[in-house]
Amino acid sequence: MRTWARNSGDELRIYVAVFRTALGLFLALLLTQQLSNPKLSRFVVWSYASAFPLFLKTKPSRMQVVAAIAIGSALYLESCRRIGISWHMAGIAIGLGSVVTMLYRLPVLEPNRRLFWIAVGFPVFFIVVNLVHLAVIALTPDLIDKSLREVDKYFGMDFSPPAMNWALTNPALYSIVWGVYLALPFAAAIVIISLPSDRVVPFLRTCLIAGLCAVPFYLIFPAVGPAHLGSPAFAPRNCVPSLHITWAFLLVRYSRGVGGKLWTSVFAILTGIATIASGEHYFIDLIAAVPFTAAVIVISERLMPLSLERP
Repeated sequence: MRTWARNSGDELRIYVAVFRTALGLFLALLLTQQLSNPKLSRFVVWSYASAFPLFLKTKPSRMQVVAAIAIGSALYLESCRRIGISWHMAGIAIGLGSVVTMLYRLPVLEPNRRLFWIAVGFPVFFIVVNLVHLAVIALTPDLIDKSLREVDKYFGMDFSPPAMNWALTNPALYSIVWGVYLALPFAAAIVIISLPSDRVVPFLRTCLIAGLCAVPFYLIFPAVGPAHLGSPAFAPRNCVPSLHITWAFLLVRYSRGVGGKLWTSVFAILTGIATIASGEHYFIDLIAAVPFTAAVIVISERLMPLSLERP
């Protein structure tokens, strides 16, 4: 009986700790929305929403799916009461509903318990990315956008401003462009649930290394993209290299099967188009992402495993 009580007490402490984490993520996101660029906040929204496919991968019952949606709906209604109607908060709410429902099922989630921690970790990672961008912005008042535009013109690749202006003339098209541009975390979640368990950690590790390695480049080559030249003060300096392209390439590399390779390849192409048509990048940024991605893969798949194997 004492063993059961001790185990039950441990489980209860886990439940309380992670539930507080979920609520903390919700409050942190609200804070981030006030402090950060709206584009980044919308990107974080997709990282919350990515919890839903991870939740479905754990094979919940029909009632548990209903419970996740109900919890998400309750959170969304409360957010509407506090800050007004926003589809951004709808994505956050369904993600948190999924996280809380997975938390309830945590003792029986093996071997899918890792999916719960990934669902919690995604928004944490992208909130940290937001805060890193704020630090980079503070350290880089001078931009090199003019030089990047000149490089594009020199090589006949000045596609971004015309593509952005064309997309802006069609609001529906521009919404699709933004949807593709911001959906990267959700696409990553789809790849994760299709991977065998021994491939999930290498995929996540490579993505994390890419994010870390990009920061020095953003400090050395700060640029905001054509869309932000009118008000660059609070725009992220995340042009060179394009992490969108790098992460999209990694989706293709780590996806499995013909179907997985096909849809991730299509998504990568659409992401490339979206980075240009949204005005977030110059074409040279996409080209710079190719050797950068290759270097990240070498570090993660060849150098990193060797270092981990050494005593």
